Amino acid sequence: MSQNKKTHEKELKQIEELYVHSAKKLTKDRINNVIQTLKQQELFFGKNRKEEFKKFAQKFLNEFRFENNNYIFAYDYKANTIAHIKQSLIGTNRWDLKKGNEYTLRNILLKAQKNDGTHMQYLATLNPNTNLPSQKISYVKKIDSLKWVLGTGIYIDDLNELVQHKEQMMEKELEKTIITNIQLAFFLTLIGVFVMFLPANNIFNIVKRYKKILALKNETLEEKVKERTKEQDTLLSLFNEADTVLFKWDFKSNKLLYVSKSISRILGFTEIEFLSEKIKYKNCIHSDDFLEYKKQYQEAISADKPFYEHLPYRIITKDNQIKWIHDYTLLVRNDEGEITSLIGYITDITLLKEHDKIISNQTKMASLGEMIGNISHQWRQPLSAISSAASGMKLHKDLGMLTDKSFFESINGIMRNSNYLSETINDFTNYIKEDKTEQVFDLKEILTQNLLLLDGNIKINHIDVIENLHDDINIYGNKHELIQVCMNIINNAIDGLKNTSTPNKLLFLSTQKLKNGILIQFKDNAGGIDETIIDKIFEPYFTTKHKARGTGLGLYMAHNIIKNMKGKLFATNVNYIYSDVKYKGALFTIELPLK
Repeated sequence: MSQNKKTHEKELKQIEELYVHSAKKLTKDRINNVIQTLKQQELFFGKNRKEEFKKFAQKFLNEFRFENNNYIFAYDYKANTIAHIKQSLIGTNRWDLKKGNEYTLRNILLKAQKNDGTHMQYLATLNPNTNLPSQKISYVKKIDSLKWVLGTGIYIDDLNELVQHKEQMMEKELEKTIITNIQLAFFLTLIGVFVMFLPANNIFNIVKRYKKILALKNETLEEKVKERTKEQDTLLSLFNEADTVLFKWDFKSNKLLYVSKSISRILGFTEIEFLSEKIKYKNCIHSDDFLEYKKQYQEAISADKPFYEHLPYRIITKDNQIKWIHDYTLLVRNDEGEITSLIGYITDITLLKEHDKIISNQTKMASLGEMIGNISHQWRQPLSAISSAASGMKLHKDLGMLTDKSFFESINGIMRNSNYLSETINDFTNYIKEDKTEQVFDLKEILTQNLLLLDGNIKINHIDVIENLHDDINIYGNKHELIQVCMNIINNAIDGLKNTSTPNKLLFLSTQKLKNGILIQFKDNAGGIDETIIDKIFEPYFTTKHKARGTGLGLYMAHNIIKNMKGKLFATNVNYIYSDVKYKGALFTIELPLK
């Protein structure tokens, strides 16, 4: 009984942690997506239509709803209500709103202004589903351009449905224990009575007393178990109403023990179809992603991890739609350290993936503008040479001075420069290709190609490039995406060097092969990145450039591409010495695994 109780309490705690983790991630993703959408719209409105954009944003926030009637609340920095599900509150000031002795809203706004996004748990004024105050986990984040704070939350105490199979299992186990205890006590009592030759009437009294004591103890224990079961089942029922699916697998039999009803929202199949094994989850995973999904699971088991997180993968729904999934799994172990079950959740991130695709296309268009500028720099000299050769031949022909030697020299020069222009076009075409295939490619070749594409911009800004590129480093992945990442980092370095007064403008490129991976590093001497913003440079729409030149998407997409390649991209400021001169600059480092 004691061991069952411990296991029960352990599962309850794990489910509670999973729900809180899921709620925090979901609310953060929702607010970040809404803010990104608003920032996109702000670019369309422009600087001269700021008030018009504010009206649009307020209308959008008040009409927007997530699933289960969850809404967005918004306040300006002085606590004037911008958006709320309760329309009568819009326009009112709630700075002095108190819950007990605490100024709830004032604390939320002040905390949101100090932090770049924060989670909070508090008693909310109104749950739109019950019209009663409810405990709520919220994520709040400021929009500096509007001087607003946006937030959304998930209510965690408004569901009372019970999951019947868990309660029945615990009750059967309890009933069995009670019967066993009574039988054992009765047997021991009889033995004691016979040994001590007690009168028959005492036997009845002793048995009656033992039954009464055991019944009282078991009744108390049963109430505690029921109370715990109700708490656990309430937590489980939260997942039935959420956008996230909770699951539990038996490790040894590989049988699904529990899945929340919300599975039907994502896959279209019911929880009964999965529990009866009419449908198996592994058969829903996209065939192109299944091997990687299985590999990550096996690696987590082999590495003895307490939990693991799958990289996003695709599933096929009942109506043959493709959706993107993120999942997180805990490996539950017994006292001997053996895995007994797997508890986790899956979340539909299809909308996030589609949003990333839109951002990727925006980044590509911005990069194309820079590329066209680079090509114009590169073409200027060869076009001038072709024009000079052609006009020189014409002049010599008109004057009767055209010899075979000068003719062939001019023709060779024209052909040489024409081939150079053709190679530039090929490089540019490869850069803009929407090719998602993965292959093994030479890293040095990719970086050399980047430098060729940017050669005109590098020369016109008098930048010296110092290369330390190894010859024997091969990478498996999408080379066009890596070209895009390197192009963005180098372009940022060029922009930084343009604005510096240092006489020697330096850009260092280096590669290094490690035991289990590779390093690619880009270093300049442009003075480094402001320490107050260095932690924000990989956020979407964050830019230090003028709005006409920067979108704030380049480094964000670069970071996502490297993450999808299972690597890391980070930036630091460094002081170093080159040719006996001290410099300070930014150092961008890419870490990629070797496959």
